[in-house]
Amino acid sequence: PPSPPRVEVYQERQRVVMNIVDSVLERYRFKVVDLSHVLCPGAVCLVEEDGEALYSDDDHLSLRGAKFVSRHLTNLF
Repeated sequence: PPSPPRVEVYQERQRVVMNIVDSVLERYRFKVVDLSHVLCPGAVCLVEEDGEALYSDDDHLSLRGAKFVSRHLTNLF
């Protein structure tokens, strides 16, 4: 199996999206919930939990991944 991505790779991939989000924030008021610390808690990003994939493809969370990050959202709202 391929090795999990390093946090720097994750951050670089997200940079374009975050630049777009930042520009939209200048016009509209909304809250951005950054879960990068959840998906990349160290030098390497998580790709699975208990042997189940957190992603369904390169960019989208699987159902398991959505449940994984949702545990970190409950205290925010």
